[in-house]
Amino acid sequence: MEQEVIAGSLLKRGIKLKLPDVLPRAMNPSDVRKLLYVIDDIRERALFLVLLRTGIRIGEALGLRLNDLDIKGRKVHLFEGEKNSMGRVVYLSDDALFALNSGSGAGTRPRSSSFTAGAMGTSVTVRAEAFL
Repeated sequence: MEQEVIAGSLLKRGIKLKLPDVLPRAMNPSDVRKLLYVIDDIRERALFLVLLRTGIRIGEALGLRLNDLDIKGRKVHLFEGEKNSMGRVVYLSDDALFALNSGSGAGTRPRSSSFTAGAMGTSVTVRAEAFL
């Protein structure tokens, strides 16, 4: 280095730190209550609570069958996940369990076999035979 055969700046290695992406924040509980207040349909409220409290994806929720629900054990069995094709078990919170029991007639098959959700001002109907 004294002879400057190689420039000193080439020997100094810069360190770059990669900052993590900002994670989404949970909804404020008061906002959750406001949203639940405007959902009139019991099945839609149950679907929203299951999605919110368990973290399952909408496709996983709409693909659930009654056999996948373990009400006594407070579990939902997902036999094949959308992200990694591996099964997992998620647990139901008190309010999600209450909504499921209220909306499904305590484990009976629902009268309607579709779930309707508004998306960007349009109405989309998705087949959901087992979802409460």
